[in-house]
Amino acid sequence: MKKFKCNDCGHTWMGSEFTTTCPECGSSNIVMISDDKGGIIDLIIKNKFIVLGILAIIALFIFFKAPTPPPPPTEKGLEKPFSLVWPTQTINDNVYKIMLKDKNGKKFAFNEKRDGITFFAENISTNEKIIVKNGIIAPCFNKSNKETVRVTWEIKESRKGDFSGVNTLQFKQHDLKFETNKDKHKVASCYSAPVVKSVKYINKKNCDIKIEFVNIDNFDDHPEILVSISGKEGPFKNQNIWKYDPKTMKENNNIIVWTYLKDKKEETLKEYNQGDKYTCSPPKPITKEEIEKIKKDANSQVKSRFNALCNNQQSKWYGYKKFSKDNSKVNINSNIYGIKESNIPFYEASQKIGSKYEGETMQLKISKIEWDGIKIKKIFIVDK
Repeated sequence: MKKFKCNDCGHTWMGSEFTTTCPECGSSNIVMISDDKGGIIDLIIKNKFIVLGILAIIALFIFFKAPTPPPPPTEKGLEKPFSLVWPTQTINDNVYKIMLKDKNGKKFAFNEKRDGITFFAENISTNEKIIVKNGIIAPCFNKSNKETVRVTWEIKESRKGDFSGVNTLQFKQHDLKFETNKDKHKVASCYSAPVVKSVKYINKKNCDIKIEFVNIDNFDDHPEILVSISGKEGPFKNQNIWKYDPKTMKENNNIIVWTYLKDKKEETLKEYNQGDKYTCSPPKPITKEEIEKIKKDANSQVKSRFNALCNNQQSKWYGYKKFSKDNSKVNINSNIYGIKESNIPFYEASQKIGSKYEGETMQLKISKIEWDGIKIKKIFIVDK
């Protein structure tokens, strides 16, 4: 149908494409102002509330009648419930692929995405954590041809109904015994995540720390281990001794260490966080003014006590133990007493002056003192 208008009388009407005259006045002076395409739109607009109601009913019907998502895919021909299968004999290899069986005893390989189980493995003899990837367990044979691996697992709550069996749901632990030639086994799939044993201070004076690992005596033999004490994002370095960093080792901050194996970050990234805190705070640097005061006081005391020694008021030089510990040296150049000594230990100089000439007033004096920081490096003794 088309809509027409008469130019003579102004009448509008709906007619077919064969309309030639106005039904009101009979004039042939008519024009078509729209066709039937606009009719449907006009109809929808006029009845918009009815249309919206119909659409809402259709949407509700689709929502409640929509099919539920299909269950996780399983091997064809398998019937639930499933259970884990573990070998009872020694495995004559270094690799084991985890297996399951269905209700009828049909065995099939474990699929990590499909089966909803997370496995954990640990070498009982070395306590190494073994990464279980795609259901493959491959322990390292470092010192022996035999290893025992303890496997534990967790089943997703939503998937527990798909499994049965005491050894699957209740006893969530199984020991696998491996035996192979450690020099010829497939090392390509053999790797264990590094396990931090402890974090210790090397020296409380400078607050440097040492990170110790389980079953690793010499860290230098393990260039594959990367360590960070600055967080999960690093920086990671192949080192287990870290110098004091006031940002990360601040007193009362938690000791947190991240480690992983080179080229296996995704599989082996691990956090060490036992709740321990940094307890060391290094002394503040000594100012120039403080250093000068220490030197001035020491100069005065050393010379005063040395004069007392020379006057036979005491048998040993003041500061005997301290200067010996600091490895201070002494130069003696005396024509009066015929003593010519260079770089002799402090205790030896003290004995020469305090014991050999006991009972005499010695004509010696300290001409100069050399310093190494706040430690006396060398003392020069000459005739008065």
